[in-house]
Amino acid sequence: STRAHEKYMRMLTFYHVVKRREFKRQEYAELLNQIAVILKNMGEREEAIRLQEKTIKIKKQCGCGKSTLFTGYNNLALAYGRADLRKNLIYCEKAEKIGRELFKEDPEEYALKFATTLNNLSLSYLNNGDLEKAEATQNESISIKTEYRGEDCIELAQSYNNMAKMKKNRRYLNGLKGRIQNSLSGFL
Repeated sequence: STRAHEKYMRMLTFYHVVKRREFKRQEYAELLNQIAVILKNMGEREEAIRLQEKTIKIKKQCGCGKSTLFTGYNNLALAYGRADLRKNLIYCEKAEKIGRELFKEDPEEYALKFATTLNNLSLSYLNNGDLEKAEATQNESISIKTEYRGEDCIELAQSYNNMAKMKKNRRYLNGLKGRIQNSLSGFL
């Protein structure tokens, strides 16, 4: 749309102005991260991925903490989305590993963030065809959300919706398996 294109052009202009100014590298990385999120939301996936990768590289060079990399890997996984399921899974797993460490260190601070990461990882497993891991990971997400936010937290709705998708896939696959076995039984 014209409005989205205008926003994109303003944002690119801002990005080029920022490149010419002196910023601390961490501030610059955070700015790139925010621009990448905007680009991803505008459908500019390739540019969003490029900026997220640059953000993570800068954050590693600056020695940023685990929390910063946790956010970066989550955002990169979301930028890849369904366009590259393998890379989406790689970055979801990287975020999960760091998120698990952060959650153990400070459960109150990271419970919901980690549970959301598990939700994303679960969907990545589902999209990559690993229904067992998808269900187990989603169950862990639900467990954390319930323990730290309660039975009626809004974030559970997303997890229950995703579990329904998994159950539907399982029923479909089981039905398909049955039809294939019935078809083959005539030949064996």
